[in-house]
Amino acid sequence: MSEEIVYTAESQQAAIEKAVADAIAANNTKRDAQEQGLKQNRDSLLAQGRELKDKLQANEDELTNQRLNETNVAEIRSEIETKLREEYDTQLSEQKNALDNLQKTMDTKTINSALDAQLNDLKVKSTLRNALKAELLTENKISLIDGEVMIQDQDVASFMTTWSKSDKSKDFILAEPSSGGGSSGSNTSATKSVDLNSVSGTDAFMSAIEAKSK
Repeated sequence: MSEEIVYTAESQQAAIEKAVADAIAANNTKRDAQEQGLKQNRDSLLAQGRELKDKLQANEDELTNQRLNETNVAEIRSEIETKLREEYDTQLSEQKNALDNLQKTMDTKTINSALDAQLNDLKVKSTLRNALKAELLTENKISLIDGEVMIQDQDVASFMTTWSKSDKSKDFILAEPSSGGGSSGSNTSATKSVDLNSVSGTDAFMSAIEAKSK
């Protein structure tokens, strides 16, 4: 007969903490890659700007060499400047949109990671974490100020600490294990209350956080 595996409270908590840590690490890795891509795009934009400036200078030199009259030079130069400016403005606008979208993505990941960490620290039941996160996102003003997650003008840790002391939190937070002897039946019940597959809500709540940040 195969040996039956019984999860203890300690092993369950360790599994939860590992899953949260893995999710945060994966988010950080992806964010670093996006930041690197952003830097490369910025360098490319600067190079394109220099190239456009060189083109303008080359056109001006060509016009001078052709000894066109002063009026024609001004008109041609204006046309060239207008065209180059339009091209540059278009590229700049596209780059700005890319930067804004990346910033929103990074803010989303920061907020999501902060909420995951707080729910883990408060020992919120894994089966209820997704529902609680959705409630927090839809019913509260959540923002980033100088890189710190704020909920209703409080830092996330202070807000969640206050929430954990409310009557409402009792349905979400795991009860402290009772001291003294207990039957094996109670251990089995504790094991069933933890759903290890739903520990990390990172992907499931990405869209909810993005909608909140807009």
